Amino acid sequence: MFITVLVMASLLALVVSSLGTIARAKQRQTATSLATQALERLRALPYDTVTQPDGSSVSAGIEFVVSAAGVQRFRPTSLLPGFDEPLVVNRPGGGWAGSGQVENQTVGNVTYKVATYVTKAPVTGAGQQAFTATALVTWSSGVTKGTRRVVEQSVLYSPAGCLSTAQSPFAAPCQSYFTAQAGQVLAGFTVTNPDDSTQPISGFGAERLELNLPSSSSTLLIEQTASANADAQTVSAAKVEGTTTTDLPGGSAAASVDSDPSSTPGQTQTTTTSGYTAAAVSRSGPAGRLSATIGGGSVGSAAAAIGAPASTCTGMSGTGLTTGPASALRPCAASSLTPGSQTSSITYSPLWGAGGDIAIASVGGTTVPGRSVAAQLTSSNPEACTSGTGPGLTGCSYGASTRRLGDVVLGSSAGASGVPAGFGAALVQVTDLVESARAEEGQGARVPSYARAGTLRVWTGTSYAVVDLGGFAAPPATGVPGAESWTIPPTTLSYPAGLGDVTLTYEGSVTVQRPVVDRTQSGATRSGNLLTDCKAAACTTKISGSGAVTSVLTVTVQRGGVEVGRFGVSSTLGGLVAQATYKVAANA
Repeated sequence: MFITVLVMASLLALVVSSLGTIARAKQRQTATSLATQALERLRALPYDTVTQPDGSSVSAGIEFVVSAAGVQRFRPTSLLPGFDEPLVVNRPGGGWAGSGQVENQTVGNVTYKVATYVTKAPVTGAGQQAFTATALVTWSSGVTKGTRRVVEQSVLYSPAGCLSTAQSPFAAPCQSYFTAQAGQVLAGFTVTNPDDSTQPISGFGAERLELNLPSSSSTLLIEQTASANADAQTVSAAKVEGTTTTDLPGGSAAASVDSDPSSTPGQTQTTTTSGYTAAAVSRSGPAGRLSATIGGGSVGSAAAAIGAPASTCTGMSGTGLTTGPASALRPCAASSLTPGSQTSSITYSPLWGAGGDIAIASVGGTTVPGRSVAAQLTSSNPEACTSGTGPGLTGCSYGASTRRLGDVVLGSSAGASGVPAGFGAALVQVTDLVESARAEEGQGARVPSYARAGTLRVWTGTSYAVVDLGGFAAPPATGVPGAESWTIPPTTLSYPAGLGDVTLTYEGSVTVQRPVVDRTQSGATRSGNLLTDCKAAACTTKISGSGAVTSVLTVTVQRGGVEVGRFGVSSTLGGLVAQATYKVAANA
């Protein structure tokens, strides 16, 4: 029994010692996890948020921080001999205490003091600043026999050119980035007071009447994270009276995704435009009634995905684009909008006599869809990034858009009983307007492309100026103006008693704008080598075809030779834009 007691006592001491060792190991493991967590939180914050001081003070009781010549420095000599770097002090919040700050965390029955330090490391040979991130966890308990510490360090380094919070939201290595944008600039007709748009329209009362034409757009942004957005908007209208706005919103569709796992499930989204019916908003006054009518039948869709299959990423031809290998599909956003066959218009109606509608401005429908797409491509496609061997693994940023606009008529002579000699169907007509724009950057990128076709007819007082819009498809050359205008002299159209026995006198101007194409790179010219062309500065292509055709008209309404109303009609037929950007990683 004596021997047994001795053996049991020895074993008991061993068990007690083992339990203490296990407890210490568990506490050390917890402290290590807390240190790792602190460093990972640093990497999950914007780089400039982590590395920039904000004027805060260090936490009371923080260890190993000394002031030397007015500079706070981190000197953990007993833990890291020889380490001595200037301390960045901040308190950004958002779940992180900050640099030079302390927070206590209790796990089990043990309280751990977690101190985080971001310090300026010696600059690199190229003169660039790196940062050292240090997490120091201190704790003590009944089994530690004093204070214990765990230290973890990491280097944060993001070279110049990769500090954008939008494109580099995390403190991780710099990567190449891609952006793409394409779509249709907003277009439509606006009726206001021609002398002061903030005042009521003379003879009608409202401040503004709007008819907005269909539009679509797609955007893409990729570096450390990716986001894709697409939207489509059918025809819509609005009336503004003082502080009250009456809307006819039409139908809209939007798709938005990003690479954050907490975003749209599956990181893909496809929507179609909401339903709507043909309707009008109007304003009546002593001079009659002005109305904005939206035609029905417009339909559209918007789609976006982080790993986009061909069914989501639709190109300009209406066929799907292959964004990458089946196992590594790339982000894409695409939208389409078919205006429909119905006409949308701005009309004037006298409210006396038999009355009736007089067309002031109208746009016809079309069943040809307008499209926009913004994509990153790493696989070859017959219509995108086809230069050389194609996109390859480096990838190509692709933005493209296309549209066909229904026939536009301003100052229609329909129903008029008296018109000037030689006057035809309308004051201004735009027919068969078709446009396309394409921008590419990266491997396989081609030179930008913009195309426009159609015919403009403008009444000049005795005849019509007939303008081939295809002649305005190229950017202005040296000595060529960016826009040309035609003046419409006062032109009176008379209407019979059945339409109110009134006269409408138009005057104004029409302008056609040439597109703007801008292509930039690191040097004055492109060498064809992406590392040379797109590293010091991003390679960017921007195309703006906005303001294809614009006009400003003043319309005077007379009855019996007396002016009863006056309003201005400004119109823009919008245009297409396309943009693409590629920049080589700064540390490539």
